Amino acid sequence: MRALLQLMHKREEDGHENLNARVYTDSALVFKGYHKGAHIRHTPNGEMWEQIFEVDGRLRAQGGRIQLV
Repeated sequence: MRALLQLMHKREEDGHENLNARVYTDSALVFKGYHKGAHIRHTPNGEMWEQIFEVDGRLRAQGGRIQLV
């Protein structure tokens, strides 16, 4: 989860527009949580999910997309 957030921050800092990235994870928690979307903010990891979806929203606004598989 932390690695996903760090990757997203790095891509955002690098100024990538229209970023399309496929991220592989072996964590069911990360996979399921990301695909459930921003409404899962009130979970034990809610603060980190909130950060992930904030960055994800900014990347999407620039035409980017993160695909978690």
